[in-house]
Amino acid sequence: MKIAIFIFLTLFASITSSSPLEKVTLQLGWKYQFEFAGFIAAKEKGFYKEAGLDVELKEREADMDVVEVVLNGQADYGINDADLTLVKAQNKPVVLLANYFKRPALVIISKQTLLTPSDLIGKKVMITEEQLRNSSLALLLKAFNMTANDFQAIPHSFDAADFIRGDIDAMSAFLSNELYQIRQSKTPYNIIDPSAYGINAYHGNLFTAYSTAEHYRQRTQKLIDASNKGWEYALSHTEEMAELIYNNYSREKPLDALLYEADIIKKLILPDIKTLGSVNTNLVLHNFDVLKAADLIDSSASLNGFFFEAAAASKTPLFSKQELDYIQSLEKITLCVDPQWMPYEKIEQGQHIGISADYFNLLRQMIPTPIELVPTSNWTQSLAFARQRKCDLLSLVAATPEREKDWNFTSPYLNSPLVIATRTDELFVADIENVLNKKLGIVKGYAFAELLRNKYPTINLIEFDTLDEGLNKVAQGELFGFLDSLTTIGYALQNHYIGELKIAGKFDDKFELGIGVRNDDPILLAIFEKMVNAIPAAEHQTIINKWISVKYEKGTDYGLLWKLVAGIAVIGFLLLYRNFVQAKYLKEIAEQNELLLKLSITDKLTQVYNRAKLDDILQEQFDLYQRYRRPFSIIMLDIDHFKAINDTHGHLTGDAVLTSIADILKGHIRQTDILGRWGGEEFMIICPQNSAESAAILAEKLRVKISSHHYKHERRISASFGVAQIGDGMDIEQLVKRADDALYQAKDQGRNRVITQRA
Repeated sequence: MKIAIFIFLTLFASITSSSPLEKVTLQLGWKYQFEFAGFIAAKEKGFYKEAGLDVELKEREADMDVVEVVLNGQADYGINDADLTLVKAQNKPVVLLANYFKRPALVIISKQTLLTPSDLIGKKVMITEEQLRNSSLALLLKAFNMTANDFQAIPHSFDAADFIRGDIDAMSAFLSNELYQIRQSKTPYNIIDPSAYGINAYHGNLFTAYSTAEHYRQRTQKLIDASNKGWEYALSHTEEMAELIYNNYSREKPLDALLYEADIIKKLILPDIKTLGSVNTNLVLHNFDVLKAADLIDSSASLNGFFFEAAAASKTPLFSKQELDYIQSLEKITLCVDPQWMPYEKIEQGQHIGISADYFNLLRQMIPTPIELVPTSNWTQSLAFARQRKCDLLSLVAATPEREKDWNFTSPYLNSPLVIATRTDELFVADIENVLNKKLGIVKGYAFAELLRNKYPTINLIEFDTLDEGLNKVAQGELFGFLDSLTTIGYALQNHYIGELKIAGKFDDKFELGIGVRNDDPILLAIFEKMVNAIPAAEHQTIINKWISVKYEKGTDYGLLWKLVAGIAVIGFLLLYRNFVQAKYLKEIAEQNELLLKLSITDKLTQVYNRAKLDDILQEQFDLYQRYRRPFSIIMLDIDHFKAINDTHGHLTGDAVLTSIADILKGHIRQTDILGRWGGEEFMIICPQNSAESAAILAEKLRVKISSHHYKHERRISASFGVAQIGDGMDIEQLVKRADDALYQAKDQGRNRVITQRA
């Protein structure tokens, strides 16, 4: 009986403690390979399962547009190899969730005689349609005023054999993929890298559609966290993951190619200095502005809604799933405004400014779809455009029975009393009924014209195209007064009519102003109603304080003028200060980027180049040798009996010895030589345009300097050296092996000597 109860309780606990996993699909940017090892690790090692997710990883097909697959709902999430900001710049509702590759990966590999993008003119270039639209390569071509018509665009086979055979002159490639095949074939090549021309790209992006990010925030955050765990595991278990991919997922790449890819991917991700999956929003925004300034993307492009807000992952979505799907299905939303109604709004040099413009800037941040201004010359034309459905929205409008035939209206987000402006010599107007027989002006098409005529049939209203036109008539004595809101009348008097006009009366009637939405689109109305109600009270106050701070006087008040002068001076100072802060901020970003770059290539202890940087320089020298037959040699040196130093004096002393020897080497090599720590107590010196004989002479000089140096612990220290020169038919690995073999010959022959490995 006890056993039965125990079994029952165990089964019950297992059933109640586990809930069904939420199924999601993740569309990969290409085939199963190490480029996606982090996501594969998250699945295979159970990180997704721990987060309550059942993730299906889908390979990409050659002609597939991953962005469209996600936006069309065929996958919940995707991995984008191109720069996702370029997709967003085309007004597509994408949200960046995590970025893994911190260095650019997409390049053009060309024949060794084709060094710049301009050299590709008239050549055969294998490149995808998507890369011509949404990648750093597209920006590179634009920067050189080139289009796909300037060369022969060949459909991509994703096989470097086309380049190796000479069928094409250049091809787009991922540094970790096609380059391996080309290097193995020993085919000479050149790399055209967009980053060399100031075009920085962000690859390896985890992204989703705006509606998914908004509606499934908690699930999305779980996916990000589990994916980050997966990458942490994959990068620390590269051999295991390469074998897992090869055995369980795909044998399209041989194991050694996967291991090569793993090494390149690690250099692109920089896990030692960058947080896995992190997004440097400031840097992304800065680069986005640089692209705008260079006219490489449209100046109106915006990154509103582009960054996933992790801190808000648990908040209730503002929109329903239906509303989110609908809003992101719209290419754009058109907006009509009153082009002459300050401080509420105005069109100035094609730009929407004023109170309503500030509100719409807030609203734009809540949705991914762009809201585009439709220019008009006056309010009457704006209303006509609205009736013709040239505008989806009216920015600031009061509801009237006539307008309700064509429009729905959100809750008011602004209200202001109706007032009358008269000449300064007129008496105060306590009630509008006292002046119904006088000539009163109002802007043509304003809601109050309709409302006042309904309420006071005998009112003598004269309509004008603009507020200024009517106020001028009042100032000239042709009208008794002009009717408008307290906000607009006060603003006009303060800026243009001080001493001439005054506010002579304020009435109970109010301008209650909301957003007009075309009445054949109820979903759009629901969306904007929610947005208007979601604006924080503090934001309301900030906008009002910015635009409304008027005082009304009957004569010229020099105290007020001095205040205005002082205010202008303060504004000027603030603008100067803003420019100073902005310049300082951009300088700090540049300095931070420079520091991060230095950290990524520098050995922390000895402050010389690290192994990763040495690998890059070796490749550069090898490329120069292949193109121009420029010789170079390398020196490998190893500190003799270094383990004994650590065992006898401790690791701090060992570190001090390494630092001292690094200083000796730095002080006695040529300016053109490159020094780095190869690992442990081993150093490498790369000697460009130097024969093995010359490098051996340098090595002997360094050997003597090291052995004759006085170290703090009074122990005699020596080093053994191996020298090798690049030769025909030799690759980098063979060169390093030759130098390494020579080094160990030096150790076998008694240490503290130089051995040269002849070709």
